[in-house]
Amino acid sequence: MRSKLFSLMVVFALLLGTFGTALAQEMPKPFCGDLAAEDCDLLMASQEAMMGVTSYKSAATYDAVLSGIPGLPAKEVAVSVAVGGAFSSDEAALAAMQSMVGKTQADIVAMLAEDGTPLVDLLSGWNVDATVSVDMTPELADAFAAQAGGIAIPATASVGIILVNGVLYADLTEIAPLAPGVPEGWIGISVAELVQAQVDAGVFAAAAAQMDPAALDPTTAAALGVQGMLMGDMSAMEQFITVERVDDTDVDGQAAAVIVTSFDVGGLVASPEFADLVKTLAASGALGADAPSAADIDQVLTMIPMVGPMIFEGLSVGGSTTIGIDDNFVYDATAEFMWDLSGLIQMAAMSGQLPEGIVAGDTVAIDIMTDIADSEFNVEQTIEAPADAMMIPLEAFAAPAQ
Repeated sequence: MRSKLFSLMVVFALLLGTFGTALAQEMPKPFCGDLAAEDCDLLMASQEAMMGVTSYKSAATYDAVLSGIPGLPAKEVAVSVAVGGAFSSDEAALAAMQSMVGKTQADIVAMLAEDGTPLVDLLSGWNVDATVSVDMTPELADAFAAQAGGIAIPATASVGIILVNGVLYADLTEIAPLAPGVPEGWIGISVAELVQAQVDAGVFAAAAAQMDPAALDPTTAAALGVQGMLMGDMSAMEQFITVERVDDTDVDGQAAAVIVTSFDVGGLVASPEFADLVKTLAASGALGADAPSAADIDQVLTMIPMVGPMIFEGLSVGGSTTIGIDDNFVYDATAEFMWDLSGLIQMAAMSGQLPEGIVAGDTVAIDIMTDIADSEFNVEQTIEAPADAMMIPLEAFAAPAQ
């Protein structure tokens, strides 16, 4: 039971982690592209305004639709995850979030190895009262159930989540009947104390030592090095990004600017910058021992201008930000990755290399969308622990999971 409960709580914590508005603090200046000066000023003012947000309500949806992909349990499968509720942070939690902004995973682990206080402060001072709901294609739920050894997986379910004073609570009423050993109703785990115990036990120090490039195998070390490179100077990528202000809308009784961003993936792939990046990856060892040679890469890249339009014609990557003109708060943020693979499938059919399970002319597409809508900025949110929650003692996680 320990492993099941802990896994559930980790999943919930990761989902809630997407709502930290304070992560806008100390971020690089927003890319304005060809925006008018006043629109660029609005973006920067918005970033500053979001730095001071201490409480708000939020509703997010994460949707994925896959069509015609071989191996799926249905011709089209869809998964939708919705997370909505109230959020608030104290000064210590905001400072903790700020200390982690712009750092790689290795940097954060190294920082926590020296002092785990920021993570404990974050968990102790960030309060949440939310509901996580999942809705998926029934055939997909059945496939997950088969992989889980026959445990029933519902196509639709929801879980209540509360994080207050360092204790993470979850209402497992809908999950308990499906997983033997999981209690029904509200359970609670003092995640702040649990993390502090891990810090005291040297878990983060050990993790930092394992992530030291000197202790890593060459492929992993090279991959981390490339990750750092990609998180560094992104100015070379700006030429493939388009930013524009479209028609304004209304939010919370005020006019709001809508800033739309799109990314020219086809242009990037056909560019010298992309060629250099691929060669750097291959030379670094991040692609493994079987990485293509520079000559092989050059040969493939010379074909991109010819086949690129057919491959990337149906690919759309971008998003939007809706900003209140009076208060500069971000009321809505979206991101979308849409790829209609019909062109690629047509090219594969013409070359006689159509993958097994795909019929020429069928719709083959990937659509992944995120929408986060925020409201009630800096309005006090009352978040209380659920009554009669069953507390799981820390000792339950001290021994190895069974």
